[in-house]
Amino acid sequence: MEYNLQIYRGEKYYVGFCEEIPGAMTQGETIEEVKENMKDAIQLMKKYK
Repeated sequence: MEYNLQIYRGEKYYVGFCEEIPGAMTQGETIEEVKENMKDAIQLMKKYK
């Protein structure tokens, strides 16, 4: 399944939010790291939903 990911650049890190799963958010030093971290965040939110 595909999800929409919003990524914003902060002062030090990138921050990502998944539009379809409230509470699924993460951060990383690179956009690629945010995408990888988001996979874990989505799985955790789906598990505890």
